Parts: sequence; C-alpha cells; structure tokens
Amino acid sequence: MQNTCISATLVYMQTSEHREIEGSTGASGGRTGDPVAATLSASEALVGVISRSVSDILDVVTLAQYRAMVALAPAPLLRTELASRLGGDAVRVGPILRALLDEGWVDEKENGTLALTAHGLQLVAHVEARRSAELAHILDALPPADRRAVSTGFTIFATAADGRDERRGDQPR
Repeated sequence: MQNTCISATLVYMQTSEHREIEGSTGASGGRTGDPVAATLSASEALVGVISRSVSDILDVVTLAQYRAMVALAPAPLLRTELASRLGGDAVRVGPILRALLDEGWVDEKENGTLALTAHGLQLVAHVEARRSAELAHILDALPPADRRAVSTGFTIFATAADGRDERRGDQPR
C-alpha cells in the first residue's frame, strides 16, 4: 500500500530530475511565458504536497480506497454514482467498496446509498488538514500580491477544468 506513495514520489523525482537535466526550465520551474510548462511545474509541486499528505494513511487504505472516500465525503452516493465519479464502472469499484465496507470506513444504507462512517470522515479530514497546512505554509512564504495571483490563477484553472469535465459528461473531481 505504501508502494503507491513511493511510486508517486519516484515519478515526481524522476520528472524533476529530467526537467533539470534538459535545462528547459527557469527558476520558477517552467519555461518563461510557456503556460503549459508553468502549469506542469505547478502540478508536479502539488503531487508532492498530495503524496506527503497521504503518506501516513497508505498503510491503512489504498489510494483507490481513499479516492472513493473523498468522493463520498460531501454526501452519500449510489454505487453507480460513485463509480462514475471514480471514472469506472460498478464492477471495477466493487472490490474497493467491499474493502471499505469490511473495514468500517463506509456504510451501505437501506436505500442503497453509500456513506462514510464517522471514522471514514475523520480519516478524510485528517488528510485534508495535512494538505491544507502544507499549502498554507507554502503560500505564507509568498508576498501578499503573489498569494492573490496564485489564488486567482488556481480559481481560473479549476473553473476551466470543471467546465471541461462537464462538457465531457464527467463529474468534477
């Protein structure tokens, strides 16, 4: 289970090393004026934040199980809705759900909806708090104008990504 975190970290490190070896990036991690390179660089930094935020739970749940828990955190879902949010079908999501149900992270209601237990909600909140604290630490190191620029940029990016998902018929993640 910890292999998922290790794999994500290795991919992150290899990508960073590849970028440095090619010499294709500036001090900010992206080619000057290249929005794709800048966004890729930011996404790599976020993968590092995410990897660190889940590192202490991967001996308890798999990354796939955690993703299912995050999808269920806002509100209960039917199996088909959960499968759609995870980008799969009910058959593929079945083993993930069985494990979550068996371990007490998720309850299945009489009407067929799946909901996180209090224990499941606590785990999701723990990871979210770790990620939020690290992001706050990174943002606190920036001058106020840069923090506002990052906030504006990520808001615009998230809106564009959500719009693209909706046009494809996907649920926002």
